[in-house]
Amino acid sequence: MVMRAVILALAFSCVREISADTANITGGSSNKPFRLLFVGNSIFFTNGGVNHVVARLLQEQFPQETIQATEIAEPNFLLRQHLEKAWIPGTKQFEALSTNSSAQWDVVIFQEETQQMAMGGEDAAGSLQALKDLSWLARTHGAKVSLTYPSTPQTLSCLANSKLE
Repeated sequence: MVMRAVILALAFSCVREISADTANITGGSSNKPFRLLFVGNSIFFTNGGVNHVVARLLQEQFPQETIQATEIAEPNFLLRQHLEKAWIPGTKQFEALSTNSSAQWDVVIFQEETQQMAMGGEDAAGSLQALKDLSWLARTHGAKVSLTYPSTPQTLSCLANSKLE
């Protein structure tokens, strides 16, 4: 039930972005793919990959659009570990998010291990800093940034005020 709510919330937030993207285009289609990137851990593996489920829901809603959804998810991974890999050539994270990458994203969705930020896990501060830095990297690729959960004042501040430090 919780995963279904997460998937629907992600799809809804992407629908808003696609709607805004196509609103100014005559004929409906933007003629460019709507590109989503999901970065997280094993929660994104559920149901054959949350990226596939969200892409399918969006494709049904916007049949004239091309939806491309990519997942970078590793079991038990923290956002801090994704950030570290974003600086290592040859990794998926580097190809998708490094400042050397030419990848473009419309929306990047981050998902942290729940106990880190929601429950004040042992590396909660590190998670917040990683979220801030990853959000900055995603924005350099043209993306709007979202977080699956939790949306606390601290995490929302990281999304809004992200810059590499």
